[in-house]
Order: sequence, then C-alpha cells, then structure tokens
Amino acid sequence: MMSPRVPWWALIGGALGAAVIALYGWTATTTAPEIGCATPADAYYNRLVEGFRAGQLSLRQAVPPGLARLADPYDPAVTRPFRGQPFATDRLLDQSYFHGRLYLYFGATPALILFWPYAALTGRYLGHGEAVAVFAALGFALSAGLLAALGRRYFREVSPGVVAAGVLALGLATNLPLLLQRPDVWEVPIACGYAMTMLALVALWNAAHRPAGRRRWLVLASVAYGLAVGARPSLGPGALILCGPVLAAWGERAEGRRRWTRRATTAAAAFVPLALIVLGILIYNAQRFGHPWEFGEHYQLAGDRQDSIRHFSLGNLEYNIRAYFLAPAIWGPSFPYLKGVAMPPVPGHYPERYVFGVLANLPFAWLALAVPLAWHGRGPAERRALRGSAATVAGLFAISATTIGLFYGTCNRYETEFIPLLILMATGGLLGLERWLAHRGSWRWPARLIWGGLLAYSLAFSLLVGLRERAEISMVHGQYLRADGQAGEAIAELARAVRLNPELAEAWITLLAADCEAGRFVEARANFASALGRRPDDALRMFDAYDRASASAGRPGDALAQLEAAALAAPASAALGEAAGWRLFQAGRRADGLVHLEDAVRRDPNRASSQYFLAAALAQSGQLTAALAHARAAVRLAPAVAGAHFGLGLVLLQLGHAAEARAEFERTLAVDSRYEPARELLRQIDADGPASPASP
Repeated sequence: MMSPRVPWWALIGGALGAAVIALYGWTATTTAPEIGCATPADAYYNRLVEGFRAGQLSLRQAVPPGLARLADPYDPAVTRPFRGQPFATDRLLDQSYFHGRLYLYFGATPALILFWPYAALTGRYLGHGEAVAVFAALGFALSAGLLAALGRRYFREVSPGVVAAGVLALGLATNLPLLLQRPDVWEVPIACGYAMTMLALVALWNAAHRPAGRRRWLVLASVAYGLAVGARPSLGPGALILCGPVLAAWGERAEGRRRWTRRATTAAAAFVPLALIVLGILIYNAQRFGHPWEFGEHYQLAGDRQDSIRHFSLGNLEYNIRAYFLAPAIWGPSFPYLKGVAMPPVPGHYPERYVFGVLANLPFAWLALAVPLAWHGRGPAERRALRGSAATVAGLFAISATTIGLFYGTCNRYETEFIPLLILMATGGLLGLERWLAHRGSWRWPARLIWGGLLAYSLAFSLLVGLRERAEISMVHGQYLRADGQAGEAIAELARAVRLNPELAEAWITLLAADCEAGRFVEARANFASALGRRPDDALRMFDAYDRASASAGRPGDALAQLEAAALAAPASAALGEAAGWRLFQAGRRADGLVHLEDAVRRDPNRASSQYFLAAALAQSGQLTAALAHARAAVRLAPAVAGAHFGLGLVLLQLGHAAEARAEFERTLAVDSRYEPARELLRQIDADGPASPASP
C-alpha cells in the first residue's frame, strides 16, 4: 500500500523543480548581455534568423567597410576595432567572416527550433539570455523526469524524498548555475545541446521500456541527438549511444524474415534521422564555407588567431582532464569564501576562468560509483535493463568528456557537455545505495548523513562559483558603463559586484571613481572605508583612484585624511600603515609618514613591501645606512620582485657602491627585462667608468 506521505513528497519534488526553473529564469534574464544587444533583435541568433528569412545563410548584417578592406582579416591585432568591446552594440566578436559575409560558427539548431518559431509566432525576438533559460529548464525537466521514471519503476522502496534530493542535485549541483550567469551567444548552443541530449536519453529510456512504440521513440532519439549535434558538433561522437538499441534488437529472438525486418527497421529508426540531419549540416557548411567539414571556426574574428590553430589534439587531453576533474577550490575565511580554483600549469593553450574539477568540487558526483548497486540482487530482465541504461549514460559521459578534453582551450561552459551526465549517474547511484540500505537500518542514517553532506557541499560550491561569476560580470559591465559616461548605471552594477564579492579590488576602485564623478562624496567615503577594510593589501591602488577622482571633483585631500584615519583605527594592519605612511611621506608629511612605515615594519617584519617603502623613505630622508638594511630585507623577502632589487640598487648607488648597485640592476633586468630605469642606470654606471670598490 502506498504511503500517504508520498503525494506530499511528490509535491515537494515538484516544488523544488519549479523553484530550480524559476531560479534559472531569474539568473539568466537579470544580467546584461556581453554581446551588448541594444534590443533582442540585435542578438546574433536573431540576425541569423533574419538572414534565413531573407533567403541567405549569412547574418543579415552589413560588413564594416574597414573590415572588407583588410588584407588579413583574421589577424587579431588588426581586427580588434571590429570585434568591439564587451557590452557594446556593434560587436563582431566570434562571428565568422568569409568572402565578404558574416556567419555564425555556432550551431544553427537554436535558430531553427526556438528563435525563428518564436519570432514567427509572436512577432517579437527572444534574447540570448531567455533562450539559455528555456533550454536549461527543458534539459533539467527532462533529466528530472527521467530520474522520477527510474524511481517509480525500479526503486519503489526508496523514499520519494531521496528522489527529490536527486532532482535538486540535477538542477543545482552541476555547472548550470554558473552557465546561466553569462547567458550569451556562446551559451545558447551549449544549453540547446544539453536539452536535446536529455531529450535523446528520455527517448532511449522509453524505447527500452515501451516495446510497442520502440521505433517511434528511436526516431525521436535520433532526431533529438541530430539536433544536439546541429547545436554543438562536438557532441557528434556521442551518437554511438544510438547503437545500443540496435544491438539489443540484433540479439532478440525471432524467425526468418521477421528477425531481419525487425533489425533493419530498428537500425533505420535509430540512424536515418540522425544521418539526414548530419547530411543537412554538411550541406549547410559547404554552402557557407565551401567545405562540408568547415563549421566556420577557422574564420572567426576572435581574440586569438583561429585559422592556424589545431583545435583538437591528444596533447591537450592530460591537462584538460586534470583541470576539468581534479582542480580543487581555494577557500577563504570571509564571504564569498570561494577564492578561486587551483589550476594546473597551463601548457600553452587558451585557458578561461572558473574551470573547476568536478570530482574535487562536486563530491556528490562520486556517488556514480554506486551505480552497480542499482541492479544488485535483481532478476535477469531488470538487471539487463538497468545495465543498458547505465551504459548509455556512462558511455555518453565518457565520450563527451574525452572529446572536450581534446580541445585546445578550457572553459567552464564546456563542462555542461559532461557534468550533468555525471550527476545523472550519481543520482542513479544514490537510488541504488538507498535500495541496498533499505534492509540495513543501522547503516541508513549514517549513509544519509554522508551523501547529504556531499550534496550540500556540491550545492554550496555550485552556487558560490556562480556568484563569483556574476560579480565579475557586474564589475566589467560597470567599468564599461562608467567609461561610456553612464555613472548612475555604472554605480548600480559596481555596487552589486562588491556586494556579491567584496574581494574584487578592481570593482571597489571603479566604484570609488564613479561615486566621485557623480558627486556622491558621502557614499564614496563609506565605500572607501569598506574597501580598505576588505582589501587592505590594495590600499595604495584604491587610495590613488579615490584621490584622483576626489581631487578632480574639487575635494583634494579627502582621500589622504581618510586613509590616515583608517590606519590609526586599525593599528594592527601593516598594510594600512604602509599605505598611509608612504602617501603621507609623498605628500610632504615626512615625519608622520616615517612613523607609520616604521610601525608597519614593526607589526609585520616579513612584509616585503613595507620594508621596501620604509627603505625608500629613509633613503630620501638621507638615512642611507638604515635604508640599506631595510632594502636588503625587502630583497630577501621578495627575491622574485624586480622593484625590490632596483630599490636596493638605488640605495647602494647613493652610498657609492657602484659595483654592488650594478649587480642589483642586472638582477632587476633578469627578473623583468622591460625594467627600463634599471637599464638606464646601468648605462650611466658604464659611462662613469669603473668605480673603486666600497664596503657596504
């Protein structure tokens, strides 16, 4: 008899799913598009739709005359003005330019199944962010439905609450919250590929469990996967999963012609729709770029040259696997706690921020190892069905991860091609584990505490890494709004950035400047105090920005007074004492500056920058012997910093130790060959002739 609480758990599961989808929609539609679409009509995919409507395969977009006149339009150095700045409305970044026309190398599937129908039915245009939200929601709903079907059919002894936890994992313990923070043209085909892949998996599940309609389900699976390839060609190798039902049909018993007819119709249902779609893609490519296997990536107007890059290589696999699976998070004691990801050394290909190791940071994924428990102790038919379903998802995961691992660049959005599949396997492992524990009461709750902790950690990481991404997007958007003269809008974005991630020094710096430019001096003082409290190591940079902006607004001296007050209010902060001391010294208050600098060194004698600034102040005050000791300390503490060697060289030169000074200037250039002041002083020493040795 069904427990009376099951409907309540079902309602809770449904409510969780609805909340996840609502979060997707809010996240994707409350961020500015980096492509800078003034209206949705300017979005790349809508320009492609307008091209299709006009009977052309290129975008309905004029080519700038200057681009058409370039001798080499694929040189990033000369195409920079045409690629445009983030959030600008006239960008051509990552469009493909070929024979005087602009194309998208991004897959056409989203235009055909969403953007074009939406425009035709409503007379309006769908933005990139809205499209990413639609595809992400569809993919999540399909994966959650697949998990629910698995639970109903094979895991009736498992609490629906466990299934609800699995639904939450599918929605939020993946990289989807991160993908949705930056929903633009790059993310549209990836989200579409994710949705179509999940549709193919649902269709394959139904083909295996509804024999009467197997061929119809296989046709749907084949069409869905073909559309996935049309969105993301990198998903192409994963089409091997369609072989599973064909091999199963091959092993079914039947006699004579009936057996061969069944095999042939099953194979046709599985492969013909996919083959037709792939053929269409190849014709589409040939018509655009003159070759069926050219998708346009070699003709991109990108930040790095694409026509000479080997995009896929075995040499990239080791680094990418380490980055995508093993790179751990770096945590800190203050919000937002996640400071970054410890990436392995880059081997020379193009890295992108916030790639993270799924096994290191989404530990719920390790439950995929428990999948064999799903068929433990079952009869042959159930065991065969569950093994087949697990093999389909695992095979697609392995193929997708390997394909992306071969690519020359790492990028967080690429992880969408395999992380949701791994989490789907993990939810299957969770159901298997709970079933295995059903009659082991003493083990059930300890096990739940463990997997619940893994899920909670995974959810927290996924949401925090998304917040960091949103903070950086708001910061960059605010910087460009300020540069465009939109101070009010810039302040709102920058304030959001520092609220989401108070560790963003660049956001604080720009916010201080924008406050002064808008005449918000009360807010600027409050923000300066907050910035110094959160980022004392960046106090000098923040002071300089605030000082310039407040002086330009007719309030000179404000910044120095507040910096000194902050240093006095935080006597234990060597960073604030150092910043206040050096700027007071430069402002002519030498005695006060030296007091602050000496206090900073006393507080933290191992702080190289404090030793350096104190040495510089003492040298300028004529106290060369004392300056020499602190300059040597700075070099000892920071031997890889060119400025430390240069500072020591200056003191030695003032003391008349030309030979030793020369050695320090040479070390300066060994650390940084572009350090021109050191090179100039070396020329002066050579021009003056050899100096007599002098003891330090």
